[in-house]
Amino acid sequence: MFVKLEGLYESKDTFRISHPRTYISIDISQVRQFYLETVSSRMGIACEFIPFDSTRIDQTIFIDERLTKQEQGQSFAHEVAHIRYHIGNQLILPISLSQWQEWCAHSFMLEFCVPRFMLEKCIQEHPDMHPIEMIVKKLNFTYEFALQRFRRYQMNLYQHTPLL
Repeated sequence: MFVKLEGLYESKDTFRISHPRTYISIDISQVRQFYLETVSSRMGIACEFIPFDSTRIDQTIFIDERLTKQEQGQSFAHEVAHIRYHIGNQLILPISLSQWQEWCAHSFMLEFCVPRFMLEKCIQEHPDMHPIEMIVKKLNFTYEFALQRFRRYQMNLYQHTPLL
C-alpha cells in the first residue's frame, strides 16, 4: 500500500523517504543542514526542550534536553514518524501495536537522519573512509546510530541485488 507524501509515493511498510524531493521541499540538500530548529520550522512542527523523555503531542515534539545534540536529532526524527504516520495514544494501545509503532518510528528515524541518496553521495566523496566511520565523523552521529544505519543500508542494497 502506498501513500502520497509531499509529491512522493512511499511504502507504508518501509517508511522510505529517501527521495531528494522530500528534502528539497524543506531546503535540505546535505546531512550537515539537519538542524532541529530549522527542519522542525520548515515542516511546520513545533519543537520544545524539556527535562523528561522525548514525546509528541499533536503537532508538537518535546525533546529531552538531557540528551546530546546527536541524540536529540535522532529523537526528533523518531517523533516526526509518530506525527506523520501514527494515531492513538500509546498508553492505551495494545502492546503489540505500540511496539510496531516504535519499530516503524525507529526505522523512519534511521532513514530520515541519513537518507540513502545522501549516504551514497558521502560514500562516493569519501572512498577512503569506512561508511560507519564516515557517518560518525563527517555527519556527526553516534557510533550506534551509524552502525544501525549502515546495516540497514547494506540490507536494502542486498535485497535489491539480483541473484545469478
